[in-house]
Amino acid sequence: MNIKDTIETMKHWIEYEQNHKDKINKADELIEVQQTILDYIEELELQIKVGDR
Repeated sequence: MNIKDTIETMKHWIEYEQNHKDKINKADELIEVQQTILDYIEELELQIKVGDR
């Protein structure tokens, strides 16, 4: 999953969660999205650290 797909999926999940708060049953996909975002943030942090040297 790339960052663009992740953002689109997050938008979908936000809407879905708002409309179906009691029916969330795709935890695996949500976990993958969250992990992709965390990985991206970590990558950006490393790039910032390298740029500060």
